[in-house]
Amino acid sequence: MNSPVVHNEIRTVTYPGGDLQRVQIVRAADFRSLDFYRPSFSRQALESLYEVYRDEIIPLAPALFGEVFIFHIPSDMFVPFDDYGMSDRHAAARRYLTENFPDAPSRAFLEQLRHSGYLYQLKGKNPLRKSFVAYGDDIGFLSKDNDSALRVNASFFTFDLMDAASCYDIFGTPIGLMVKDGRILNPPLFGREALLVDNNGEVTVTTVSLDQLTLNIKGTIYQRPNQNKTPESDNDDLVIIGNRIVAVNPGGRSVIPSSGFIINTPEKHSPGEEVIYGGLEDIVFGLQVGNSVVVNGIKTEKFISPFYNIRKLHKITYPPALFPLDFNRDRAPRIVLGADDENRPVLLWLEGAPKTGYRKGTDSCGATMKETADIAFDLGLRNAITLDGGGSAQILINGCRQLAVSGRYCDGRQKERAVPVGLKID
Repeated sequence: MNSPVVHNEIRTVTYPGGDLQRVQIVRAADFRSLDFYRPSFSRQALESLYEVYRDEIIPLAPALFGEVFIFHIPSDMFVPFDDYGMSDRHAAARRYLTENFPDAPSRAFLEQLRHSGYLYQLKGKNPLRKSFVAYGDDIGFLSKDNDSALRVNASFFTFDLMDAASCYDIFGTPIGLMVKDGRILNPPLFGREALLVDNNGEVTVTTVSLDQLTLNIKGTIYQRPNQNKTPESDNDDLVIIGNRIVAVNPGGRSVIPSSGFIINTPEKHSPGEEVIYGGLEDIVFGLQVGNSVVVNGIKTEKFISPFYNIRKLHKITYPPALFPLDFNRDRAPRIVLGADDENRPVLLWLEGAPKTGYRKGTDSCGATMKETADIAFDLGLRNAITLDGGGSAQILINGCRQLAVSGRYCDGRQKERAVPVGLKID
């Protein structure tokens, strides 16, 4: 049987001024072989995210942070709090801790997590602020238990405190449309561009939004960035993240999650119920992450998909909160998913500079969005979008990386970032 990965190579691009950019190019046979993958949770994954907060996020703006508690609740651990009618134990615990810490139950619960190895604590320079970062069950390492021909990170996910507008926003929640064989695994949010492959194998890049879909629940939809709170109502607010109702709030006035939306409805539903989306039954594969770089053979020259601008604090937030907003200047590791002239899938990993100790002419420097578009176009991609880049960016072929992730330990070892979802070809 032929391998689903039909081509894999590394090329080096030299920019004016002597900077180098290594690019991994992976071509596959067809999009039907491409599937979504959820890595299993591990304590080491939680530790890796703590290290990102310790080494990158808090040092960048220490005045914004006070005490930060990063935790995960094992499935066999009893949670001694009111669940507030939520189906997610992490959301309920995060709400209780935010509202009640440092009462005795909060302190006892955090000590239990610490003793079990599922709590990390950090301090910024803001003595008035306390933050509780709860990572759910769906975050882990793509490199673990890797028996696939190919794995690559995919979606953005709630990652820092600005991504979490409500207690319902659990860190590590994937953001954006995911479709496989006509089934919508995760809904579109915020009208960003998506790469879609139909039953005939045709590939398009187009904006997709929630109002283009059908749902098995009827009512008024509220989502960011249009609103940050629902109005008072005689009906129920259903808080929806992914394909589940996570909470039911009678009377409205609910804070809208960054990683989901709310339906206000007279219908009666319960937390934990599945939400079924329709309208993309003819789509074999679909993914909505970042901006496009090539559409119908034409290079993208600016940001088309909406992103939150941290400099405009008066605007309602929506994730990802932090993103390099200069299309032409800001360099970073990049992942690209696209299609060639024959609508076959192509993945690119544009290796980034190490977080510390960059050596010009030896290390890859990373790419701007413009440089990413140039490279994708020159390699023959006709349609392409960017996936989650930065410290998450990696491609594994038969379990091995051929380039280096941008995170490093002091001894030079690569520091893999845990993610909630990736793409794979078995």
